[in-house]
Amino acid sequence: MKFTYAVVCALLIFWTGCKSVNEFSLINAELTHIETNLGIETDDIIFSWTCTNADTVFGYRILLANDPDLLKKDVGDIWDSGRRFTRDTMMRYDGPALPSGKKLWWKIKAWNQDNQESPFTMPQSLSVPIKDSTQRLVFLGGTLISELDKYPFLESAILRNWPGQSLTFRNIGWPADDVFGLARSQFGSAQNTRSWQPPSAQEGFGSKVLLDHIIQAAPNTLFIGYGPEMAYSDDHDLFQSGYTRLLEIVDSLRINAVLLSPPKQESTVFPVNTDQRNERLRLTTEFIKDQATARGHLFIDLFESLIQEPTEKKYTENGVQLNAEGYHKFARIVLSALGLVPNDTFALELDKVGRIRHAQDVIITNWSETVRGVQFDLKTRSLHFNGRFDVKGPNAFYLNGQLLSKGKEEFK
Repeated sequence: MKFTYAVVCALLIFWTGCKSVNEFSLINAELTHIETNLGIETDDIIFSWTCTNADTVFGYRILLANDPDLLKKDVGDIWDSGRRFTRDTMMRYDGPALPSGKKLWWKIKAWNQDNQESPFTMPQSLSVPIKDSTQRLVFLGGTLISELDKYPFLESAILRNWPGQSLTFRNIGWPADDVFGLARSQFGSAQNTRSWQPPSAQEGFGSKVLLDHIIQAAPNTLFIGYGPEMAYSDDHDLFQSGYTRLLEIVDSLRINAVLLSPPKQESTVFPVNTDQRNERLRLTTEFIKDQATARGHLFIDLFESLIQEPTEKKYTENGVQLNAEGYHKFARIVLSALGLVPNDTFALELDKVGRIRHAQDVIITNWSETVRGVQFDLKTRSLHFNGRFDVKGPNAFYLNGQLLSKGKEEFK
C-alpha cells in the first residue's frame, strides 16, 4: 500500500552564471509513505524538480532545516546533501530519522558542467506525517538465525536502504533451538536434566520461554527461521504441530511474519547421507510454504535459492552451518524477496581533469580541486565496496591514502 503526500512549490529562479540564461524550476517535494514487505512504516522523501537546459546541469545540493531562517544562512541543521554529481532531477533523502509530525524547510541549488553554480531557491515547506517512532525487526530460530550476529550483511543492507528511519534489530535466535524452544528452555527449568526432551513436570516450558522472548522483543516484523533441525528427524508431525502452534501465537499477537525455509546441506568428507537429510528439509520447506500461503505471510525459499549444488562445499563451514559467503547470499535472497534488490557494483567515470561525468549507485560529496588533482568522498550503495572506475587521461588513483591504480583508464 502506498500513500503519497505532495508539496507543490511554484518557484522560478534565473541562473545567470552560464553563457545563456538558465531557468531553474522547482516543482515539488514528495513524501511517500510505503508499507513494504517488511511490514514496517517507512517514509521516503523524494525531492524532485525540473530544470530547462537540464543536459548542461551536473550536480545538485539540498539543505533541509527546522526553520526557514536557518536556510537563509545556508544552514541545513537536519540534512545537507552535499554536492551530488548527477543529472537526475530527483534525489532521495538519506539523512537521519525525521521528527514525526514536524514541518520542515528545504531549498536546492545546482551546478553546470563548467562548475558554475546557481543560487539557492527560496525555502519551501515539507510536512512529516505522524508515525510510530521506532520500527522493530526481530529474528527468531535456531543456529541459522543465531549466527546472523556474526555476519550482519542483511541488517547493514536494510539500514543502508533506509538510513533515515528509526529501525531496531533484535536477534533472539538460539543455537540448536527448535519450534518448542527446547534449547532455550534448558535455562530456568525447574527440572533441568540437560536432556533433549523436557522433563514431564516441565512439559511446555520451552514454548513458554519462546513466547516470553517474542513478547519482550515486541516485533513489528518477525523473521522465523526454524526448520534446519528437521534434517535429523523423520517426525514431521511433531515439527508441524509445533510450527503451527507458533504461527497461531504470532497471528494472535498481530505480528507480521516472514517465514524462512531451511537451506540445503552440503556434502562433506564425513560419511553422512546428505541426500536423505536434504529430502527431509525439502518436505519441511513445502510445509512452511503451505503455511505462509494459508496465513498470508511472506515466504522466502532458502532451500531452492541458497545452496543449489549441494555436492560442492561452498556456502557452509561444515556442510551445515553457513559461512560468510553463505550469509552474504542469504542476505541477497532475503533482500530480493523484500523487494530491495541490492546492487553489487557501482560505476564512476572521470574526465581528464578529474571532473565527474557519470556516477551509478554511488554518492559523491565534497569534491574539490587539489594541487595534484581532485579529491572527493565516495559512498557506495552496494553491499560491498565493489565497482568500476573509468578515468580519462594520465592518472594516479588513491583510496584512503593508498595507491589504488596508476595509469589505467579502467580498473575495478
